[in-house]
Formats: sequence, C-alpha cells, structure tokens
Amino acid sequence: MNRFEGKVVIVTGAGSGIGAGTARRFLQEGAFVVLNGLREHKLHETISGFDASKSLIHAGDVSDEEYTKRLVKDSVTKFGKTGRARQQRRDCALWPFAQGMNRIFSDPWQVTRGASYPVSEDQSPHV
Repeated sequence: MNRFEGKVVIVTGAGSGIGAGTARRFLQEGAFVVLNGLREHKLHETISGFDASKSLIHAGDVSDEEYTKRLVKDSVTKFGKTGRARQQRRDCALWPFAQGMNRIFSDPWQVTRGASYPVSEDQSPHV
C-alpha cells in the first residue's frame, strides 16, 4: 500500500524505538521521510534497505531553534514541501502551548516533551 505516496514527513527521534519504526513505516507507505535524531549513525541504520533518494538524514538537536529552522529549510529544499512533524511523545503537541511558545529548554525532560513544537511552527508555511 502507498497511502503516503508523494507526502513529506519529518520524524523526530528516528534513530531508535517508536521514531525509527514510524520512519520505516512511512517509507514503506511511499512517503519522503526526513529523519531527525542526535546520532547520525542510528539514522542511517533506520533507513538501511530503503531507497535513499526518498529520505533525508538530518542529525541535530530539535531543542535548538536555529537548528529546527535549518531542518525545515533543508527538507523543503530537497522535497519541495513538508507535511506534519511526527511528534515522538503523544503529549508533546499539547504541552508547549500551555508553557509558552519557542522556548529553549535546559531540562532534558522538558526538551523531550517540548522540542517538537518549534519544528511544527517552522514548517507551517510549507505545508
């Protein structure tokens, strides 16, 4: 099945666990996938066996606002548009709205829960 043929998806935390599984599933379903995580070698492991032209490896820290802007810019440059960011935690899409937007967090727990919001905000003009 190619339910996501031609769609572009940014997957954060794509180097392991749920993020890696999500990235692989989108690739199986025909999407162009931008893989984000801190360890580049793990991102390469995630796409092993898939068509490399349908993915973009983009290692970096999504808690860094400048990095998220580059992530989105590079995604648009390669694929022409983006879709919605895949939030690694189901609650992180709600949490940043209550705490304030575009904050750089120092606590690792807050980064995990809140870092995906800036990616979503930066890509909204390209959806």
